[in-house]
Amino acid sequence: MILLVSGIKKALRVALFFLIIISISIIGLKAENAHALSWSQVNVNGFGTGELSIIRIVDFNGNLYASTSGAATASIYRYDSGTTWTAVNTPSFGDLNNVNIVPFPYNGKLYAVTQNTTTGMELWESSNGTSWSQVGSDGLGDANNDRVCGAVEFQGKMYLGVDNGVTGGKVLALDTGNSITSITSNGFGDADNTNFWTLDVFGGSIYAGSSNIVTGAELWRSSNGTDWSQANTDGFGDVKNLDISSLFHLNDYIYAGTLNSTTGTEMWRSNNGTTWVQVNTDGFGGASNYTSSDTVAVVNGTAYVGVSNAAGARMFSTSNGTTWTQEGAVGLGDANNIAVFALTFNGSIYIGFTNAQGAEVWKSEGLTGLSFGPESLPEGHIGQEYQSALEPLLGTPPYAFSLQDDLPPGLNLTQDGFISGTPTEKGAFSFTITVIDSGTPQQIVSRDMTINIDLDVLPQTGAPTKTHSSTMTVILSLIGVFALSTVISKLVRS
Repeated sequence: MILLVSGIKKALRVALFFLIIISISIIGLKAENAHALSWSQVNVNGFGTGELSIIRIVDFNGNLYASTSGAATASIYRYDSGTTWTAVNTPSFGDLNNVNIVPFPYNGKLYAVTQNTTTGMELWESSNGTSWSQVGSDGLGDANNDRVCGAVEFQGKMYLGVDNGVTGGKVLALDTGNSITSITSNGFGDADNTNFWTLDVFGGSIYAGSSNIVTGAELWRSSNGTDWSQANTDGFGDVKNLDISSLFHLNDYIYAGTLNSTTGTEMWRSNNGTTWVQVNTDGFGGASNYTSSDTVAVVNGTAYVGVSNAAGARMFSTSNGTTWTQEGAVGLGDANNIAVFALTFNGSIYIGFTNAQGAEVWKSEGLTGLSFGPESLPEGHIGQEYQSALEPLLGTPPYAFSLQDDLPPGLNLTQDGFISGTPTEKGAFSFTITVIDSGTPQQIVSRDMTINIDLDVLPQTGAPTKTHSSTMTVILSLIGVFALSTVISKLVRS
């Protein structure tokens, strides 16, 4: 008996040991893989034409487009494959004074705004990404409107943050008919707000972050696009925060990154849009990390922020908004990559660097995007209640499910992915389900699925129903576990 008890105790200790080891391994694996990305360059330096800076990288109709800066050379390149990119516009759209380009997709078209301090910015559009036509006049009615930096869609219109160093920046709204409306007064009444560098939508409101070198950057918001109010104290209490260089949202917070060349970029966040808390150390621990990237990629619940530094740009990532991890080496291995303006996601994270030896584009490897399960949906029966839940895998919550075609009559799909109801017709019903996440940019995945509906299946006479059988199995299992634990307990005590 003593040998038996000793053997049982030893076996329990061994089992417990392996359970701990497995648990530690799983936790370690999650921590190790949280930001473990590898990177590769996907362009020839400067695209082979001497381009020095990448302004934006955007997705249009499934293709990536990168824009550059340069007097008489500002261009838009479409990514083909490998390291091959194709220029899709005439350099600077044929105007030597157009020195950089900010592209953005809207209403099934690709738009591009140039910077032009001579005659005013130019707005161009393309339906196919290669053929372009100008929209409106130079400066869109004001020759001092010299460029657009921020752009975001809100309530069906595309809002543009405009730089105007004479009378103050403003926000314009572009609608689907290419009508352009000035939404705000110049600088929201303060001419020192010279530029609205970045825009974002959070909690049903649109936010616009300014540049203000006198009193510090200001953040303004509106729930309807027309009536605006300031959402922060100037410079978040520090006049050295000259620009709000980035705005993005993650989980239940909106984040604002600043340009601060004295103590380093600051990252602030709020869950209500008015109460702000700093969530990084100044400059992420280095005062030379002076500004955050204009665009931020939010992928699978993790935000990736670029930071400019004359000794080599950095990238930092966070999943909880307060713990930041440097992603990759300085400049991803090239210290000449000194500035980051462009980050996006299209199956991989793409980052564009300013480099005096030629602008570089890098992409992440080994990153899995949004999907959802299950692989197949269970069959249903006429007259019997049906329930099945769709489960998002990866991506960034919250998610929104939608339906193309029809579910079996009697069934419905909720936005959070729950199919329920009571089927009324027999047959095989096929349809397409789409899920959209809340990342930046949003990931969109569609799948064709089928539900088979059969006639009602009645239990055999005298036989226990499936529910009774399952309940009895659970009860017997619990009795067995209790009995076994009691025996082991008695043996151990003896």
